[in-house]
Amino acid sequence: MCLVMLLGPGAAHAVPQPEDFDGTDTALRLDSLGPAALEPGGTLSAEITITNTSSQTLLAPQLEVRTRTPRITEREQLEQWQAVTAPDDSGTPVGTSGVAGDLAPGASTQVRVAIPAEELGYSEAPELWGVRRLSFTLVSEETPLVSLRSFTVWRPSGVSGGIRASMLVPVSSADPAAQVTDPTAFTADATAGALARTRDTALVDGVDWMLDPSLLDPATLVEPQEPEEEPTEDPDPDATAEPTTPAEEGTAGPPAPLEAADQMRLALQEGAAGRTVLGTPYAGADLVSLSEADAPHLGGRARIAAQDAWGGSGVTPHGQAVAVPEQQLTGEELQAWQEEGSEAIVVPSSLAAAGRSDHVTPSSVVMLESDAGSTPLIAPDEGLSAQVSMLTPESADPVLTRQRILAETAAVASQDVSARQHLVIVPEDASALDPEAVDAMMRDLQDAPWVERVPLSQLLDAAEQGSVTTDPGDESGAVLSAGTLRPEDVPVAEGAAAQRLAPRATADLEAASERLGDITSVMEDPAAADAAELLLLAAASTGHRGDEQEAREGADAAVARTDELTAAVQVVPVSEYTLVADAAGVPITVRNALPTPITVQVLVSSDTHVVRIGDPETVRVPARGSAQVTVPVEAIANGTVTLSTTLTTAEGVPLTDPVGVPLSVNPAWENWTTMALVIAMGLLVVVGVLRARRTGSSRRAPGVKVPEDPAVLASTGRSQPAAGTMDPPRPGTEGQEESR
Repeated sequence: MCLVMLLGPGAAHAVPQPEDFDGTDTALRLDSLGPAALEPGGTLSAEITITNTSSQTLLAPQLEVRTRTPRITEREQLEQWQAVTAPDDSGTPVGTSGVAGDLAPGASTQVRVAIPAEELGYSEAPELWGVRRLSFTLVSEETPLVSLRSFTVWRPSGVSGGIRASMLVPVSSADPAAQVTDPTAFTADATAGALARTRDTALVDGVDWMLDPSLLDPATLVEPQEPEEEPTEDPDPDATAEPTTPAEEGTAGPPAPLEAADQMRLALQEGAAGRTVLGTPYAGADLVSLSEADAPHLGGRARIAAQDAWGGSGVTPHGQAVAVPEQQLTGEELQAWQEEGSEAIVVPSSLAAAGRSDHVTPSSVVMLESDAGSTPLIAPDEGLSAQVSMLTPESADPVLTRQRILAETAAVASQDVSARQHLVIVPEDASALDPEAVDAMMRDLQDAPWVERVPLSQLLDAAEQGSVTTDPGDESGAVLSAGTLRPEDVPVAEGAAAQRLAPRATADLEAASERLGDITSVMEDPAAADAAELLLLAAASTGHRGDEQEAREGADAAVARTDELTAAVQVVPVSEYTLVADAAGVPITVRNALPTPITVQVLVSSDTHVVRIGDPETVRVPARGSAQVTVPVEAIANGTVTLSTTLTTAEGVPLTDPVGVPLSVNPAWENWTTMALVIAMGLLVVVGVLRARRTGSSRRAPGVKVPEDPAVLASTGRSQPAAGTMDPPRPGTEGQEESR
């Protein structure tokens, strides 16, 4: 006996049904259908909403329920059944219901129907369990108008066995750098947009993740600011200054991530327990392109950032994974990712198509064997993944889709297979899904006795341990696999080719990454560089493959952000130094606009050898402040030189371009040689004076023009002409000598 409950708008004024009335103007929506497994003694229950979308009254509408007793043995029959658009009027209805009155234009009514299982005529033989066809046909005045086709799963007593199923959802942002480049848009996306739907879908019980670790590591948002105190005039060249600290360091408050990004981190961090989490490259970084373009620094930073994100969040990934789209699927591409350390690769369903048939559906795993090792390729079940992808907020009939998903799993489970079958569902776009519909679908699978909902890790572990088989009759407990592939045997779709990032953009990103690494090494809190690094890695993501213009724009924005960060540390230029002593300390002022203290070396050099400069000095500069350091300079000669000041890391790597300042050198003495000569001459004068005093001489010896008498000179110290050497007196001079 068929039990029906009639709900309707009440009787409408009866008018003849027009002959040209088109049933397609009437919509049927399946609101519920159960149970998941119909057993002997059970009752098939359904709720269907009828909506008259035409401009004419629907007279005496009725709903007829029909079924087909033969079970569906091939999955393609599911699509064939639902592809029929004509009203189903074949055979006798197993149930009929009527609406209380006519249905006016635009009106809707819900019909609830309950049919005992024994009235459906299904065989109770255990081997004949499986999917049965159902149709719900709207009839008006005995004319079939439109049908809704669905399925039920008949499961009599004595049935055992089933399949395993896992659902893997990519959890990532369409633009990982949006939290830096457009915080407002990111906040809207993370709270009520596509990213929020992705998060809510990922948090559905039983869903596994392929997670971008950048979502667990929100960037610290900081903007370089001018120091609060700066020198107002050139420093005193003769002063010996010590580092100075602003009165209120860091008054702008501690840097912090965007609130929406931090809430996303917390939700994922708390929801990861009990799931299989596969880690993707940080911010989608294209490790293959970076490796082939010889960009080791940026590739290394992507790996380190991922490790830090996992370690900081407490989430432990089961392995590293990547998804390769069909238009890039080649053997070389798969092996390249394998060599970059991918422990699982999600590939299009078509890759395993050769191993699938309508009679036996293998598990969603293919083993890639190459010189780099053995890596499981996850080939999602095409039928299930396509159906789950239809569970969007815009879906007209999500319950009908959920019934199709149950039918797909039952069709596989009822195949004559002894080996374990493990199907993986990977929706095309997780951000487009309706989390509530996905949650209901996962509960359907949980209630289905032929489905064991398990984490994806079970399939990966079986593949890693070699517990797979290609024999459907294998009863050892091994997982039925589509087999193995060598890279050269990978089928390539028409037009498919490996793509890479634009070389010039990659080179610019690598150079910027090296500069960012240098400035980060002098920071006390490296989080100040988070935003710049996220931009660099996001600009090097696989999403920029094949689009040189987009790659160029992303690289330019990332490089500009890095340059802005490195420019926040500067040497404050002065007009001129003057050195008036032989040696003095030249004060150098270092300015830091970053929100974290830094420690740098001040390296000073000159363009000539007029001065000698001391060893580099190390100075700690407070956050958003400045400090002075004195560099010893020693004069060697007079002249004008240019002092060039460069800030470097502790290892001597330059952080800034040289800043040149003229230096006038005017020492008291030109060099040490002149000083030594003056001292020597002074000593000779002193010795002569002391000697004169010791001998007692009080007047000068008379000058003579003839040889002196050495005996007299030695005994008396007086100068006297030698005997016989005096010239005869000149005329008129006689007697002058005696008169003296």
